[in-house]
Amino acid sequence: MQLRAGTINLQGFGNFVLERSTLKVFYFIFLKNYMNIPDILAQLKTMGATLPEDALKAAVEQREQMTPELLQLIEHAKENPDFIRDNPDYMGYVYAMYLLAQFREKRAYPLIVDFISSIASEDILFDAMDNPYKIEGILASVCGGDDSLIKSLIENEAVCHLVRDKAMAALMTLVTCGEKPREEVIAYFQTLFRDKLKRAKSIVWSDLVIYSRELYPQELFEDIKQAYADKLVDPRLIPFEHVEHQLAVSQERVLKRLPNKYSLVNDTFAELKNDTHFFYDSIEQDEQVTHVVIDLIPKKGQFPREALIRAVKLREHMTPRLLGFIEYAEEYARDMEETMSMLHLYALYLLAQFREKRAYPLIVNFFSLPGEISLDITGDVVTEDLHRILASVYDGNDALLKNLIEDVTINQYVRDAALRTFVVLVANGKKSREEVMAYFQSLFRDKLERKESYIWGALIVCCIDLYPEEVYEDIQQVYANDWVERILGGFFVGFDEVKEVHQLGKEKALTLLQENHYCTLIDDTVLEMQDWASFKEASKSQKKIEPAKSHKPKKQKPAPRYVKPREGKKIGRNEPCSCGSGKKYKKCCGA
Repeated sequence: MQLRAGTINLQGFGNFVLERSTLKVFYFIFLKNYMNIPDILAQLKTMGATLPEDALKAAVEQREQMTPELLQLIEHAKENPDFIRDNPDYMGYVYAMYLLAQFREKRAYPLIVDFISSIASEDILFDAMDNPYKIEGILASVCGGDDSLIKSLIENEAVCHLVRDKAMAALMTLVTCGEKPREEVIAYFQTLFRDKLKRAKSIVWSDLVIYSRELYPQELFEDIKQAYADKLVDPRLIPFEHVEHQLAVSQERVLKRLPNKYSLVNDTFAELKNDTHFFYDSIEQDEQVTHVVIDLIPKKGQFPREALIRAVKLREHMTPRLLGFIEYAEEYARDMEETMSMLHLYALYLLAQFREKRAYPLIVNFFSLPGEISLDITGDVVTEDLHRILASVYDGNDALLKNLIEDVTINQYVRDAALRTFVVLVANGKKSREEVMAYFQSLFRDKLERKESYIWGALIVCCIDLYPEEVYEDIQQVYANDWVERILGGFFVGFDEVKEVHQLGKEKALTLLQENHYCTLIDDTVLEMQDWASFKEASKSQKKIEPAKSHKPKKQKPAPRYVKPREGKKIGRNEPCSCGSGKKYKKCCGA
């Protein structure tokens, strides 16, 4: 930067002609915060307690001038592995890789490949880069669609298995971002199974099966089976049953998971901001999160009150783990019923309490699993609180809820919960009653199956909660068509109740809505879960603990809206129990 009377030359911005009277003002407003290239590099080369946000933003603003310097940082790191190993606080090459990935700088591609290949052979990847960062996203961002060097990493037996793993993940990223078709990567994986990998047991074989599974392994199934038969894959890392289970799910559903796992580098600061391995002040919190997770693992039915309280205090650092538990539960649902893990259940309630919108699509995806899989590993959460959980994490995308409601392949209790979510959104001012009632009317008129179904009764109950004036005649027609499901010879919900609420008047009906506990959001995980039956048996022999205090009084739960038992057809295991408890029959009188 050069200052001359009346003129200023700002590197990267050109010349500015200024009046002498304004030069001093300009300096204090703009130049005081201006960072030149040496200043930026100085901040990027050393790890501090926090991210060098100003330096990273300045580097992006001066992209053209910074790019050669960043390339040089990677070149220096490649040529000086001892320096990297002996100076763990040196961060120049890390920031350089991320920034060049954000810039989509193809010149960085061979440099980064050479760098991570060389440091792998020196074991520096583990010493200086204990957390290998988002190498897959970096490789995919700088390769420009050319995967030849990525494949060379995978096939190079001399390269550390972690780098080879990240190279496979880079191919997954290219599929996710649309740079490579799935079929092309599947075909390449097939060549790895058949002739390009050394046929000796190694972690690389397990990695290959894991990534094949994530791309939907139908074309590779026989190759995978042969790899297990030849004892090339470690079944502890990826059991063969996980591959079989994946094939039981649709390819479309499997591929929808990929964007949650693989992405290009679009914002260096955002990518590194949440990396808990980066900063000294985060390491301790990361360890605390790990201890919380350990304490949430069930111990003979004990309620982990203190662990949940600590989880709330560590909200920012806990959230990524909690989101991961939901993703894991969706992907490995068929295996979870045999475990004692309740981590996904704690995650549902904590994320709801946190109002974490990132959880919304993950939770919808989990509960849209076919059949009763999601119900079997969540107990009564679907019928008791799923609607409140969904409303608590709702991100404004109605399409996800509507898809659940209108899809006849989705479990009927999940469809019911999606309907009730709209009621909760109205009760809490997140949606207008008129908008929701207009949608409900469209369900009556053309969007639901035209036959007897549980969903009709569920829809009518929701209309009763919101006051049914707009759909009164539609409801009459549904009863006339005999589409409302009957339980023990009586209707799930009778038309008399519809008439009763209609006569009550809108104002009174909406007042009752506000007083309904089942229409509140999740505010306190401890209060919501502490009275679960699974914890009561253990607590009988323990000293009674006072429940945590809530900031607002808990509203009285209304009596369930089910008719008295009558003689008639047998109750299904997953139908509401006829005793009026509101629970499923198999969890109540049918237990």
